[in-house]
Amino acid sequence: VFASTKVNTRIDGNYLVPSDVIITESNKQAILSTPAIDASEKIYDFADLLSVKEEETLYRQVKHFIDSTGIDYVIVTINKNNKAGLKEYARDFYNYNDFLDDGIIFLIDRDNKGIYMTTNGSAVNLFPDSRMEPILKNVYNLTKEKKFYEACKSFTISISGYKPFPLRKPEILLW
Repeated sequence: VFASTKVNTRIDGNYLVPSDVIITESNKQAILSTPAIDASEKIYDFADLLSVKEEETLYRQVKHFIDSTGIDYVIVTINKNNKAGLKEYARDFYNYNDFLDDGIIFLIDRDNKGIYMTTNGSAVNLFPDSRMEPILKNVYNLTKEKKFYEACKSFTISISGYKPFPLRKPEILLW
């Protein structure tokens, strides 16, 4: 399977979250409203924007990125956003499914006509706002033209140009 829209049902008592997620009254609703998916699939085309061939190609590119960097990476497309916004959807999707601690999510939200990228763990240092903004600006123009495969491909190529590097001091980024 290269991409999936299969979602498992989360219910009270069976939240289907990673073992390190602590369930509280304040996050229960966010968890229950987040799709529970197979984290190995990496491409979640809920909006059906990509052909099977495009999904296969993207999956190979995503897996290559993960294998060469050790950073998880997922692409999600949606038609309807049941969260407060793009940021909330992307963060909940990543945090409440079983992805690696270090990762990137690229979200195309047709409902809000927007795109969003968020990072987790060490990927936060690799992709500060100064790197994310030009990548998203280029990709946004492709999504505006409804070139969704090209947008996902361009995003993947763009992030692949950055390699993880150890930081000597957190405030110093080496280019």
